[in-house]
Amino acid sequence: MWAKSMLAAVALAGLSPAFAQDWPRFRSPVEEPVCTEALHIAQSAFRSNIPRLYSANTIPDDLALDRAVWSPSPGAVLSFNPSLFDEITAVDRRGIFYWQRQAYRGLRLVLVRESFNWATDRYALFAIPETATLADLQADFSVKRDSEKAFQPVIAYDFNPPVLVSDRETGAIWAIDVGPPYAVLGDWRVFAIGDAGASERCAIQFRPDVDPHKREGEAWKLLPADVRELASLIDGTLGTGKNDGSLNQTARNRLAAAHAWANAALRPWVYAGADTSDRRQSTRVFLENWAHKAKSFAAHYSRIVGQYPRADAALANHYRRNFGMSDAEAIATARAAIDLSVASNY
Repeated sequence: MWAKSMLAAVALAGLSPAFAQDWPRFRSPVEEPVCTEALHIAQSAFRSNIPRLYSANTIPDDLALDRAVWSPSPGAVLSFNPSLFDEITAVDRRGIFYWQRQAYRGLRLVLVRESFNWATDRYALFAIPETATLADLQADFSVKRDSEKAFQPVIAYDFNPPVLVSDRETGAIWAIDVGPPYAVLGDWRVFAIGDAGASERCAIQFRPDVDPHKREGEAWKLLPADVRELASLIDGTLGTGKNDGSLNQTARNRLAAAHAWANAALRPWVYAGADTSDRRQSTRVFLENWAHKAKSFAAHYSRIVGQYPRADAALANHYRRNFGMSDAEAIATARAAIDLSVASNY
């Protein structure tokens, strides 16, 4: 459980070089133009105030690129450039195909959107021979064994759609896989069509691998120890969520908190200037009501109250030391980051 793992975490030292500069970066050295452009897009997204990087959908003006297919916001119907793609509804009306109108180097990109359940869709990107038809692709979906399918996705099915980008000069269209919703400051992977077909060209990471075996959920370990302790105590008020049903609200809240705390560690500008004057008070009232439900809750709440000033001071010091903030800026940003990150649990 996330809370237990946080309590067991050891304080990390010597991480200051990992913060204000250096992110994002390539996982391995690469010189391909599409990767250089993708890194520029990633840098713009990282330095913006969007709360989750997988929702990035803008391209810096100094790049000769345009969006081809993209999501205006998480969960929204996809937008697309009609001069580059056709939107075709599947015969059974259970999916939508974004069909590249003009093949490139003998391959055509097809982004598939299909319903996963009542609440969400999933997406996959294919690069099929330009001679293949939509009927061929749809027929292949009925083949049960993946090993027997004629077409394998370049980007496998996931709940976040990739961003498809077009090059104004070459006409090439390439893709950024922004990762799944549960990947906190997760890697972006870049795919493009080349001499050897469509393949991954590079990966871009947005934070250190604190635990290389658990890349997706470990960003909170970059927080100072006193902030991690507060985050753990707050997480302890959520319960197991075993009776949530298909909405999985507790798990959703925990994921929202993981994203919020990761931003507090590495992207404090997300919180800069935020007015949280009422947020801490409303959270206090909520937790006081929770504390009245059991003696153990009251004791837990007392620990939370005592941890707040230590967390405030530790995070402000983190911002002064690693991001060069003034005392006043560090204190205000730390308070806003903590207030909004705590509130994201509820």
